[in-house]
Amino acid sequence: MKSKVTVAVLSIVFTALLSVPRIASAKPEGTIVIVLATLGGELLIPFMGTSSNKPHWDLLYDYLIDFSSDGKMVPALATKWTATKDRKVWTFDLRKGVKFHNGDELTADDVKFSIELAMRDDSRLSRAPELRQAIERIEIVNPYRLTVHTKIPYTVDDSLSQGYGIGIVPKGYIEKVGLKYASEHPVGSGPAKFVERKLGEYIKLEALASLLRLLTKRPVKVSLTMEEQFFTITKHASTFRIKSGLTRDGRIVARDCDVWWNGG
Repeated sequence: MKSKVTVAVLSIVFTALLSVPRIASAKPEGTIVIVLATLGGELLIPFMGTSSNKPHWDLLYDYLIDFSSDGKMVPALATKWTATKDRKVWTFDLRKGVKFHNGDELTADDVKFSIELAMRDDSRLSRAPELRQAIERIEIVNPYRLTVHTKIPYTVDDSLSQGYGIGIVPKGYIEKVGLKYASEHPVGSGPAKFVERKLGEYIKLEALASLLRLLTKRPVKVSLTMEEQFFTITKHASTFRIKSGLTRDGRIVARDCDVWWNGG
């Protein structure tokens, strides 16, 4: 069965203004519209919401671990990770030089803070109960390395991956402005920066790093429509065929995406 990706009005307006230092010509511009079924109920801080909010989380935030096209874990913010034989001590080495959209550097303090938010009693993330039960403590070794100690053997890498929505948020910013303000004016390090939101109508984001990630060969993230999410969440095998047309100055002039899935 073949499903053609379509767009409609409302929900998320994604303004494609790519800020890439290596391209000196005029910035590309345009709008990509992504439709959500959670109209008016979008929560912009990861631990506050459920997987239905992931389409815009995936644009705003980065994750420790991502997935390749064949479903294997690949480095994202974590350049490498190791576990002891009993799977009770996990060490993560972080990518250096990653900046949040407000200019703050992303460090192990932010990762520890984000995991602890995900473990809060009021966290709505699907893995929150498991994390509370499994994690004993998180130790910061240095600004770019942290160790997660668990009470029981546990697959920490899986739970902290892109699949479960634990996006990394800036500790300093949230502690300064408070969770309420931060949830209305989110700051992440992902490929899009928050611009504005009109409740029940749209969330507007500015694309900052899409082309840069292509040039640096870092993972490219794809946001799905609710129909496509259903097929992937329910474990149906899916294949994405994406074509993008760019001019020499980096302007995206065409985009086409087909999704093929095994309906069985």
